[in-house]
Amino acid sequence: MNTAVKADVLDANRLFYEVFRNGDIARMDKLWARNVKVSVYHPGWSGITGRDDVMASWRQVMVHSIPPEIHPTDVRIVLSGERKAIAFCVERIGDAEIFASNVFTYEDGSWRVMHHQATPLPIGVG
Repeated sequence: MNTAVKADVLDANRLFYEVFRNGDIARMDKLWARNVKVSVYHPGWSGITGRDDVMASWRQVMVHSIPPEIHPTDVRIVLSGERKAIAFCVERIGDAEIFASNVFTYEDGSWRVMHHQATPLPIGVG
């Protein structure tokens, strides 16, 4: 069972980055949880909490600028009970590498993002 659940979370994580790359704010909105508190830490930004503010930040990143050609690598899935999971990965944007964690919750029959945090890797790591 854990293998199937991890595969589902991995698919949700892949979809998150596909939607991000494509700048599809409507689909990004559908990926985020509605029944739990959500938060995001974009690189260089202060933390943002609350669904309305989180989605406003994604509009700024995806609509008011050019979405990056971002690809996750080295993805590791950690399950936390039956309804929570974390995807740890390295985001590659050109030559830059950023460490990210995406926390998912199982809601309304699918895995939805409840937290995203990305921070640059220290120089010489990666």
